[in-house]
Amino acid sequence: MALTRLPAGDFPVIVDPIERAVYFLVPPGEVDDWEILDARILTVTRRFLVPPVQRNMPPGRYWLATPRNAFKPKLLRAALEKVYRLTPH
Repeated sequence: MALTRLPAGDFPVIVDPIERAVYFLVPPGEVDDWEILDARILTVTRRFLVPPVQRNMPPGRYWLATPRNAFKPKLLRAALEKVYRLTPH
């Protein structure tokens, strides 16, 4: 699984086992120029139900990594480039 190859704790991650989706929470506008296969960028105008911060396992959406640390978008980008072979910008 690609998630096991990403560094832990550097960015908040929500897993939705029902939708079979993973959500990386990033500041607005941070990923506008990222081209990621099979990725949907949810903008600030979209609603998204966030699980309680203490939920760390199913059922339903849960936190794989909580937003306890400062977000580091450059680390996420580098990790996704490595995992998904993205073109660096």
